[in-house]
Amino acid sequence: MTHFVCYDYNTLSGALSLPSGMTYFECGGYNTLSGALSLPSGMTYFVCSGSNTLSGALSLPSVMTHFECGGYNTLSGALSLPSGMTYFVCGGSNTLSGTLLPVTTLTYFYITGCNTVIYPTSSGTNTWGTTINTVFIRPYTAGIWTSEMTDALFIDLAATVTTASGSKALNIAGNCAAPTSASLTARTYLSGLGFVITVTV
Repeated sequence: MTHFVCYDYNTLSGALSLPSGMTYFECGGYNTLSGALSLPSGMTYFVCSGSNTLSGALSLPSVMTHFECGGYNTLSGALSLPSGMTYFVCGGSNTLSGTLLPVTTLTYFYITGCNTVIYPTSSGTNTWGTTINTVFIRPYTAGIWTSEMTDALFIDLAATVTTASGSKALNIAGNCAAPTSASLTARTYLSGLGFVITVTV
């Protein structure tokens, strides 16, 4: 099996086990899938929604472009986005850590849970894609994501985003520290492109 799609009001349960040759997995519904998440090296597309309790170290294959995992997951490890990633969503009680290094193909980035992901403060060195339309970041603990990181993120986004379309949102709030005047010009530019910006106040 290389391709699996299952939707509607299914209640799939049990330990998730993906065949080594699988490239596409999409499963929505009231699932309670569990077990250690292991993605085959050729997997390009993975969607798993429901009340899942997937665990283990998150390792994204180098060819993966779309990753979406919802539920009560406890995924761990250092966040590393493949060079061709376009869509990344990770919800649950995850403890992902590491440095967020964007890739130019990314259009949607969403991370919540018990994560301690940080962002480089050397503005101008991290290149986002011109079409990124959503960034949603919720660290678990206050004091880890600083104002300098918030400013750097907005400045880097403003330096590259030009053709984002559709619903556009930049939600850097919760335990993220508030931006300062250093990123005001960048935020004004992004607002002018149609982004709805939400920050800690």
